[in-house]
Parts: sequence; C-alpha cells; structure tokens
Amino acid sequence: MIKKVVDKLTFLVILGATFCSVLAYWGSSHWWLELLTHFRAFYFYSAIVVLVLLLVTRRLFLALLALFILGLNWQVPMLYLPPSTLVSSALESSPKSTDTKKKSIVIYHANVLSSNTQYQKLVQQLSDYQPDIIVLQEVTEGWLKGIEDGITDYPYQITKPEEGNFGIALFSRFPFNNKQTVQLSNTGIPSIFVSAQTPQGELSVFTTHPLPPVSVSYSLLRDFQLEATAKFFQSVAAPYLLVGDLNTTPWSPVFKRLMKQAKLKNARQGIGILPTWPAPLPLLQIPIDHVLHSENIEIISMEVAGHIGSDHLPIVTKLHLVDKGSELETPHKAAE
Repeated sequence: MIKKVVDKLTFLVILGATFCSVLAYWGSSHWWLELLTHFRAFYFYSAIVVLVLLLVTRRLFLALLALFILGLNWQVPMLYLPPSTLVSSALESSPKSTDTKKKSIVIYHANVLSSNTQYQKLVQQLSDYQPDIIVLQEVTEGWLKGIEDGITDYPYQITKPEEGNFGIALFSRFPFNNKQTVQLSNTGIPSIFVSAQTPQGELSVFTTHPLPPVSVSYSLLRDFQLEATAKFFQSVAAPYLLVGDLNTTPWSPVFKRLMKQAKLKNARQGIGILPTWPAPLPLLQIPIDHVLHSENIEIISMEVAGHIGSDHLPIVTKLHLVDKGSELETPHKAAE
C-alpha cells in the first residue's frame, strides 16, 4: 500500500515538474506562463530527490525523465558558477580589487511588510550588520517612527512613506551628491535615486518596487516599470546598483531583459539562489529581492538575513568599487 502511494506521488511529481518546466519556456508569451519560470529551483531540486529514489529502486525509465527535468532547468545551478566561468572575456572587462585591506561597502535591503510591527527585529539586524546604505520597501510612517532610534548613524536620508505596500526609504552613512524621488509610471509608485560619495568613490543607487504579477494588468505594469528602470540607467554613469523587491526572479524573461537593457550583473552570481520570499515557507521560497550592479563593482559576499516579521527575508551585500585599471583576482565568494 505504502509503495503504491510513493509510486503515485513520484509519478505525479515527475509529470507536474515536466509539464511546468516545459511551459516555462514560453514565459514571455503570457503572464501566467511567466509565473512558472519563478519556480525553476523547485522543479530542479524536486527532480534531484525523485531521481535518487528512482535510482535506488532501479526504475530507470522514470529516472531518465527526472534527468530530463534537470536538463530543462539548467539555469538553476548556473547561479552557483563564478562569473568568469560564464563569459571568458570577463577577465578583461570585469576588473577586481586587489586591496584586501579595503573596507567593504555594506548594502542592506528589506521589504519590511507594511502591516508588520516588529520594528526592533530590523533595528537589531542593523546593529548586527552595520550597513553603510539601507534600502527599505513597504515603508509606512509607523515604520519610520518605529526604527528612528536605529538609524541615528544615517544622517543622509530620502523617504517616501505610504500606508499601502509601496512606501520606500533609503538611509546612508555617506553624503549625497544627488537625490531624487522618481515616478517611472502612472501607477503612482515612487522610486528613489541617490548618488552617494563613498570613501571609494561615487556610487549611484536606484531602488524600485513594481507591482506583483498577479494579473494581466499588474504583470504589464510591472514589466513597464522595469523597462522604464532600464531606460533610466541609460543616463547613469557606472558604478551603480539596482536594489529592491522587483517581483521577478533570475529565470524570468522579464528579468533577463532588464539585465541586458540596463547592463546589469546579478550579485548572486557565483553565490547561489538565496531565496527571500515567502519567508514562512522555506521549501517554496524564490529570489525576488535583488542587488544588481554595473561594471566596476566587485561583489565580496551576499547573504540572506534572518526573519524580521515580514513575508520577505532581508539581504545583505558587501562590495568594493574598483578601477578599470585594477589587477584581477579570484571571483567573489559566498558569505560564511
């Protein structure tokens, strides 16, 4: 009886993962097919578990189907490969810092969840990580008041709180050469752009939080906002960062188009998936909170921080600004 149940579950997993993996290749043709692309890691790791079970029970035909699923989702393990293994010319076009004593610039990002009131959890994380730049999304007036004691070391600020889910704020230890609130679309959703003067040079940071793709209209508005973001970067000089809950994953055609148009690189590359949402469901988490960067930036580490009461997990990224003439070194590594 138990064997029959296991066999049926195994078959259903293979059938479902194959179906979703194949349909995901048409993600650019319809909004709900694009949703399937976000769960490629789930298909991939489910196939690994099933493959082991099938090999143990010597069910070779179904094992081949599990291998087929792994092949369909080849993009998932690619995130673990160092950038230089993906593009051979990267060794010339992506210089690395050789100053091992240089202090890293630390970027902290969190979608705090507007209805969340566990302010002290975030304040404690800020104390633990000591970031140089803090980017928060879904910020309300209540959140600004709740964390005011934790951001006294950040005199340079730009905030746009809202009672809905699209308030936004940026806090910095570094002075701003430029700061502005940007409207990328007629949705009324604010974005923030700053140019901060760091000890390593000027660094531009842009943060935006598009609508979630839960319907045709929301999906189109998200896509439009990300396209407008890419156009915005055409007038921004490197080095620059795009930080935020972008409501898309690295496997989406929308994400890939943004990366190409804005000439961005994924800070996760060479580190791993680092899923951030939904925080309460670890087995179904996907990476929708991002730090994307231009050339002349070396990612030292990136990690997911602990729960702060939000449906998102924060991310902490350490980086260096590098000169085009800098000597090369080993690609970045994951945080311990």
